[in-house]
Amino acid sequence: MILDDCYPNILSGFRIAEFNYYLEHYSRSEVHSTGSVPWPGKAENFNDLMLIYSEIYPHLVSRIKLYHPRRRLSPSGFYCIFLNNAYDYLPVIEKYRKPFILTLYPGGGFQLDDKTSDRKLTKVLKNKYLRFVIVTQKITHDYILFNNFCSMEKIKYIYGGVFSQRYFEPDLVCEHPFDRGVNICFVAAKYTVAGRDKGYDLFIEVAKSIAKIYPKVRFHVVGGFGVEDLDVTVLGDKITFYGFQTVDFFPEFYKKMHAIISPNRAHLLAPGAFDGFPTGCSVEAGLCGVGVFCTDPLGLNTAFEDGKDIVIIPSNVKGIVDLLSQYLDDENMLSELGKAAQFAFREEFSMKNQMVSRVGLLDKLVSGDCS
Repeated sequence: MILDDCYPNILSGFRIAEFNYYLEHYSRSEVHSTGSVPWPGKAENFNDLMLIYSEIYPHLVSRIKLYHPRRRLSPSGFYCIFLNNAYDYLPVIEKYRKPFILTLYPGGGFQLDDKTSDRKLTKVLKNKYLRFVIVTQKITHDYILFNNFCSMEKIKYIYGGVFSQRYFEPDLVCEHPFDRGVNICFVAAKYTVAGRDKGYDLFIEVAKSIAKIYPKVRFHVVGGFGVEDLDVTVLGDKITFYGFQTVDFFPEFYKKMHAIISPNRAHLLAPGAFDGFPTGCSVEAGLCGVGVFCTDPLGLNTAFEDGKDIVIIPSNVKGIVDLLSQYLDDENMLSELGKAAQFAFREEFSMKNQMVSRVGLLDKLVSGDCS
C-alpha cells in the first residue's frame, strides 16, 4: 500500500511514472492519498485530480483511494516517498504494525543540518517498522549514515529517479532546425519570490544578455512563472510562457528545444534544502536530446561527464553567458551535446536501472523477507 499526499496529481510526473509502475506490477497494490497538492485553477481537491487522472489511466482508478483515517486497511507493507509523508503517516504504519519502505528524495521536508528535519528523520528512520530507506543522492546517503539515523544495512542507494517511458521512445529527437532559430528553455515550479531557488532570476538576466548578442535565440518558460514575476519587457516576443503543463506536453515541447538552463541554488527554499542532481526537469529534457546546462552547487554529480554529457554552469550571469555562448557560436557543438545527453541519460535513468532494485526491495517487503 502506497501512502501519499499528492497522487493522482498528473503534474507530478515522476510520481505518476513510479506509482503507476507499482500498480501495474503488483495486482493487489493500492495508493491511498490525501490529494492535498492541487493543480491551481484546474483541480483543487482529490476528486478533481482523480477525474483528470481517470481520463488518461482508466485501468488503474479502482485502486486509488482517498485516504481516510477511519478506513480499514489490510496491507502486507507500506511504501511512501519524501520525509514529510513518512512522518505524517507514521501513526498509520504503527497502528497496523506493518513494515515500510521510504524513498528519501531531496525536498519534502528533508533538509541538511536542520533541527526540524533531523527530528523527523530520527523518528522515521529509527522506527522499528522501517525496513529500508532508498536514497537517490550520495549526499543523502552520507548524511544519514554519518549522523547515525539508521543502520547501514537499511540504506539502499539507487541514484536518480523514475521517469515516464515516453521519454525513452526513439522518435524523441530535436526536430527544430537551427536556421529557424535556437530555442532555450527554463522549466520549474515556483516556490520562492522570483524563483531564486530554481535560478529563474538568473535565467531571465542570461536571456536578456544572450538576446542582445544572438538575435535568433528564443526563450521558453514552463512552470509557475509569468510576466508578473520579473520585468521581461526588453525580450518582447522572444520569450514565451506556457504555465504549468502535464507530462504529455513535454516530449513534443522538448523536440523543439536545443538547450535547457537550470541554474538552481541550494539552501534558499529553506536552510539545508537542496535539489537532486540533475533536477527532474533537466533529466526529462536530456532524455529528449536537449543540451543540459545546470548548476551543481553541492557537487552531487557522480554520473555525467562535464562538457560532454552535460555542462555544469556557475551561479552567475556572466559565467553562464560565457559558457552558453561557446555553444551558440558552434551549433554543431550544441547539437552533439544534446545527443550525448540523451545517450547518457537514457542509460542512467532506464527503467532497468531504476526499477529492478526498487521492485526487489518491495518484493522483500511484501514477502516478509527483509534481510
